[in-house]
Amino acid sequence: MIRLSHRSVVALLTALALFASGSVGLAATASALGGESGYLLIHGVGTSFAGNHSANTIATTAGASVSFPFKVKNTGSSTAQFNLTVGNGPLVCPSSCAYATISLTSGSLVVTPLTQGPNGYFTPQIPAGQTATFTLKVTVPTGEAAGNVLGQFIILTDTAHHELDRVIAGEVITNTAKGTLAADQFVTGSGGQHAVGDPLVVGEYVTDPAISLGAKATYTVKLQNDSTETQPITYHLYDEFGCGSYYPATVKSGTTDITAAAEAGTYVTPALAPGKSVSLTVTVSHTALPNWCGDPGRGSDFWASFSTVGSVTERIELITNAAAS
Repeated sequence: MIRLSHRSVVALLTALALFASGSVGLAATASALGGESGYLLIHGVGTSFAGNHSANTIATTAGASVSFPFKVKNTGSSTAQFNLTVGNGPLVCPSSCAYATISLTSGSLVVTPLTQGPNGYFTPQIPAGQTATFTLKVTVPTGEAAGNVLGQFIILTDTAHHELDRVIAGEVITNTAKGTLAADQFVTGSGGQHAVGDPLVVGEYVTDPAISLGAKATYTVKLQNDSTETQPITYHLYDEFGCGSYYPATVKSGTTDITAAAEAGTYVTPALAPGKSVSLTVTVSHTALPNWCGDPGRGSDFWASFSTVGSVTERIELITNAAAS
């Protein structure tokens, strides 16, 4: 049985909590009334916006830019204004990370300084039931090490700065070459996102396009022996936050269902010669409401994918989000 560690996901969520309490001021203004109701929708990979409380990552490279369009939806019964703040910083780093350069726009208006200021950015008036669209553009610093995860969290509050929702945008600087270990793991989502395992990296993430109720997300997990000796690989798929009743997973090797063994951490591949691999298909279904479970900020479903040989384990998080309604 593989000994579990929650470091990667806990590091991400803890970092968000620290940013919220320290780097973003939410001091209320004297004229603020509050009482508005609304939530955030964010667009990562795929064609659909993910619902509120979600975490969204995009695989990228050092020096590249990615964009996360997002919406503020007014769920109240009258036209209302809201407040936005954005925290920016490294989330998961084996050694050190630099800060990404971010730009947040509302149409042609650049509002980045306000969203990072002590009072945040007050949105335009949004009619009841309608949305306002914004875009967060993130540029990864040149030279950022593969395996690092940079991130931003977007916090929505009412005009009295009472938090209504938050979503996560993350940039995973991915490894592109195979490793040298017997337990090497490669994951590709159906949306084309990919990650290469590294035992020295505490967080690798693959986010699939958001799915509607009744739909499925599919991940291909390749377990490859990149050592110089013939070895079997042990595989474990772990339900990170106990959301499996809403997002159950199945694991297949070819047409053989190995879900029970994979979730128990007892599935072992045949002995693999150096350079040989086995591919598994992990399917995550969205079968029941609510779209999110657990604490706010944990609106995404996390299945942790472990590959182990001896004392060496590689871990990649598979993130599935519900499509916005």
